[in-house]
Amino acid sequence: MGDACSKAPAPPGGMGNVKVYGVPASQNCVGPILLAMESGAGEMEMLDLMSGAQKTASFARINPSQTAPAIQDGEICSGESNAIMRYIAMKYAPQWYPVEDPNTCLKIDFAMDAYGSYVYGPHMDVVYVLFGFREKPTVPQAEANKLYADKIEKWFKDHVRGKFVTGDKLSIADFKVAPFMFSAIQPACNKKLGFKAPQRAVKYCDDFCAAVKASTFMKDAGGFSIAEFAASKAA
Repeated sequence: MGDACSKAPAPPGGMGNVKVYGVPASQNCVGPILLAMESGAGEMEMLDLMSGAQKTASFARINPSQTAPAIQDGEICSGESNAIMRYIAMKYAPQWYPVEDPNTCLKIDFAMDAYGSYVYGPHMDVVYVLFGFREKPTVPQAEANKLYADKIEKWFKDHVRGKFVTGDKLSIADFKVAPFMFSAIQPACNKKLGFKAPQRAVKYCDDFCAAVKASTFMKDAGGFSIAEFAASKAA
């Protein structure tokens, strides 16, 4: 990691040298990482959270909040997953966040914000408990499981009419939500916690993985991908 956000020219062909700092098992990180990889904008830069890399002065110059994910694109630096994805899409993959079409962008933003508003909390009481990111759920596990399944169903009912949020075409809302849904459908969630994801979530993940080549990152990342990390908790 560099000591500052030094200016770096974009390579030929209009692609970028984007670095998305994060870890492969973090669903908050994986959305921006997949977007950078699939668009050709850049790739992940491993941030060793266990050693406190996010607390260093050099990382604070990239993301003053000292949280993951974070982005460095030449002299441009930022934190926060949604902001990072909007930036990457607007600069490198505008088809996934078409600012010339305010109605579509509103639909995308609504879906992303709604996920954070009423699905993310229940997600933490299931997946984060399995992964060890949270010690225990805020309510009994059976109650947490039902609430999470109900909120997943509500999100799909409210925001997904076709394969994806905007129909049959991808958007950054899908890059945002798919890693969370993918973690929820892992067999370990059922085996260890008794949570079974709605079938709509399974279909959504299948469609996303079929459309996004970079989605293999969620399955294979040197033992630290979402699928690999979940499987390690199944024993």
